[in-house]
Amino acid sequence: MISYRNVFSVLGVILFVFAGLMLVPALVDFCQLQRDGLYFITGSLFCCFVGGLLFFSCNHRKAIYLNAAEKVLTVLLAWLVLPCIAAIPTIVSPIQLSLIDSIFDATAALTTTGTSIISDLQNFSDGFLLWRGILQLFGGIGFVISCLHVFADFRLSETTDDNRLSNIPLLQQLKTISIIYCSLIIVASLALTASGVSAIHAFCDSLAAVSTGGMIFKADTTGVSAQLILAILMFVGGTSVTLLRNSITVGTKALIDKQFQYYVSIIAVLTMLLAVHIYRSVFFDLNVPQSFAKAFFTITSAISTTCASTEAHYNKFIDALLYVLNFCGGCSGSCSGGIKIFRFIVIFAVVKSYLTKLIYPNAVCIPAYCGKQIGSRDIAAIIAFFVCYLVLAVIFAFVLTADIDFGKAFGAVLTTMANSHTFFGLYKVTPTEIAALSVASKYTLIFAMIAGRVEYVAFFMVLIRSFWKR
Repeated sequence: MISYRNVFSVLGVILFVFAGLMLVPALVDFCQLQRDGLYFITGSLFCCFVGGLLFFSCNHRKAIYLNAAEKVLTVLLAWLVLPCIAAIPTIVSPIQLSLIDSIFDATAALTTTGTSIISDLQNFSDGFLLWRGILQLFGGIGFVISCLHVFADFRLSETTDDNRLSNIPLLQQLKTISIIYCSLIIVASLALTASGVSAIHAFCDSLAAVSTGGMIFKADTTGVSAQLILAILMFVGGTSVTLLRNSITVGTKALIDKQFQYYVSIIAVLTMLLAVHIYRSVFFDLNVPQSFAKAFFTITSAISTTCASTEAHYNKFIDALLYVLNFCGGCSGSCSGGIKIFRFIVIFAVVKSYLTKLIYPNAVCIPAYCGKQIGSRDIAAIIAFFVCYLVLAVIFAFVLTADIDFGKAFGAVLTTMANSHTFFGLYKVTPTEIAALSVASKYTLIFAMIAGRVEYVAFFMVLIRSFWKR
């Protein structure tokens, strides 16, 4: 049976951490003698109050151990509650944003979708810009932890790696992931600052890029050096954190990973092809280094679901290709959204085994991944993943048809559930277009963004009676 005391106790701890993070942008604004820090203090106090209420009323002063169902429920509640808490500074500030718009923008940042409803950031304080970056990093790390430590119990993430971080205690996981990402952010921030980007923008861009959040300032992506730095960060953000950890501990042997090899190969091939197209195009008029930097930035931005490319479109074929890359996503166990390359590799292995069996009925064909047999539970989990994905997409798309046609609605939902923001066709939607949506459509997209961060299946798990009796 599910122990709600345990679930709410852990949720209270998460809110305590969240309240502490709100003090960082408040401190930045106070140091600049801006009153916007008061709005973050208000949010932090409210978050502390709710977190304390949950923790002290439910904690029985014993070590808390969550079973698999309690972990999933905790993750679901956290993704539903945190965007509302994160929106408090915007709600209480003089910013002309409605309640739903504030929650939408906070959800887009926290889920690393990057679909901002705010068109002009010039009037916002550095603390607010920093808060958006912190939300993206917090959401990215939270997603990685939930995949490695929570969803792995239900075969909803990669489970064939003996060295995966899910075998490591939660606090050690947090320490490892935080050290890796924070080190990258510091180095990248210094490099971006040296390339001419302002310090606060450099730090916020680094947070957004490594978490594949997408809320990167367009003016900071025009230089060759800035594009290469951000592209490398997005590349790392789409790489499995398990592989990053193992590459530090065991060296280059960790890079012999089938998923990572496919990830690198896709980026390398498409980058070279796009660079040639850009170089030969009269429209761009760029030299070789500029063409390569732009191509690398665009392809990495697409496959990592960061979608930070400043180009409105290239041509119909390239736009469609970038859309497919958004749909596929990066490596399993990374901050990126999408289906993940790991699942496609497993599907192709199973299909290949089935077709071989049809041609040679007496042959022994066992689908494998990295030399290990793919179990029936893993195959069933991937099938359930795709079925839940499509069912949710159809449901959400029908709701959106109140504002837009079904084709655009379905495309919007697919990419939003992939935590990407290149929807409404193949092009990015503008903040004005998002603001024009009805309240029901905005809530639908909010749930679509959250669905992408709970691996879709979790939405249906809580509807089954046996889940609550587990």
